[in-house]
Amino acid sequence: MNDYDPIKDINSSTFVWKCRVKLQALWKGINHQSKEFFGLNMLFNTRIHAYVSKQYYDDLLEKCVEGHIYILSNFKVKDLLGDEIFRPVRNNKHIYFKPHTKLEKDEDEGLDIEDYAFDLYHMKEIEKWADDNRFLIDFVEKLENLQPKITINKNNQDTTRVKFEMCDGRVNVTLFDQLGINVKKALKNLDPNEIFVIISSARVGRYEGSPNISNYPTTRFYINPNHYSITELKVAMKNKEKMDTTMTEDDNKHKIMTVKEIRKLKSEFKEEQEEYNFPEILRFFVNQKYKMTIELNENNLKNGSTVYEAREMVENNEVSNSFDQNKEVTTYREDIPVIEDTEEEGNNIKTPATGNSTNMKLRMRKNVEPLTYDNIVQQPVIPLKNIKKEKVTAIAFKVT
Repeated sequence: MNDYDPIKDINSSTFVWKCRVKLQALWKGINHQSKEFFGLNMLFNTRIHAYVSKQYYDDLLEKCVEGHIYILSNFKVKDLLGDEIFRPVRNNKHIYFKPHTKLEKDEDEGLDIEDYAFDLYHMKEIEKWADDNRFLIDFVEKLENLQPKITINKNNQDTTRVKFEMCDGRVNVTLFDQLGINVKKALKNLDPNEIFVIISSARVGRYEGSPNISNYPTTRFYINPNHYSITELKVAMKNKEKMDTTMTEDDNKHKIMTVKEIRKLKSEFKEEQEEYNFPEILRFFVNQKYKMTIELNENNLKNGSTVYEAREMVENNEVSNSFDQNKEVTTYREDIPVIEDTEEEGNNIKTPATGNSTNMKLRMRKNVEPLTYDNIVQQPVIPLKNIKKEKVTAIAFKVT
């Protein structure tokens, strides 16, 4: 068995590399203005871009087939310097063909290589990529609302357009020219409700201010491919449909009732089992009033469950008390009548004369001048402090 260098280990230190790769995309490099061919581009499924200058081209376009495995050897590796536009991959390493570079089809039965390699992005990020032209993007979505093919004559040239929608109609896709024609033919006999696609190296821009996906020479369109992302997308869509169905069920199934309506239930409905043996331990709560703190969980809020979990339960008493049996009992005494002193009795308890008092000290009297008071002038009213009150709700009920 031959030894091959892993693509992730290649660098610019040498030319002597030998790698086993699968060709995922192959396209010409053409000047849009002069229409001059200047090279050949390759995208290997290891997410690396290779470039063949026209002087080393040597009819590789006719020999190479997308999806086949090749042995690539004796090539140069360069690191990307600076920014480029519409790059199909984010790998900073580029492979360049030289006169001694060889690309041969793998004739041996070696290890299998995955058919596809994508850098998939979520459709929610399309707004960000619509204003960034550095990279081409890979998307996976369900195809919707396929429109008829349109042919427009512009500058004496016919341009073909095929339009459809993705992501519940929120994203428009326009495929131009031959890719649009090929996709239209491939979708002709398929069930329109079961079309899942992966668009590789798609160009994201804006049309009339809204994000729009279109094709580039390196863009590839895969219809219902055998890829794990398609399976995950189908499962996610089924779960979403199941959730939407649950949320749109008849409201009477989980009807919210008032306390007054709950109290009427006993008179409107009869128990099916009159002789049901109610647990004796729970009879303690019968004909008693309680205050209960309940906790709302996800099952109550999302699924409408009317079964609640109680966190705290106390008796609902009209008078607040601690009900501590060990509390000391307050002893009440009879009121002692107030005895008014008579004039005679008052003379018997008089204190000694001031002149005979042993604690007497001489102190000069101060002349106190009266102050004038104007009752017309009013003092400013000091505003009261606004104290925020928290509203506390307690649920009182009676168990019968």
